[in-house]
Amino acid sequence: MATPALDALAAAGIPHRVIRHGQVRSLDDAATARGVAVPDVVKTLVVRRDDDYLVVLVPGDRLTGLTDRADQR
Repeated sequence: MATPALDALAAAGIPHRVIRHGQVRSLDDAATARGVAVPDVVKTLVVRRDDDYLVVLVPGDRLTGLTDRADQR
């Protein structure tokens, strides 16, 4: 199934693989379910910017700080 994140990866020529699993409750659970380390999990965020959207791919062990940004509006 195509998603904006997968489309962005393909367009950028970034090698990747998709691993599907059931519901998880934390980043650690997601990494365990996928059989990978936490930094190898990619958080996919869609951020609205005016009349446009940005797709942001963040390594699992990185913080985004989006809460702080939303509070500044």
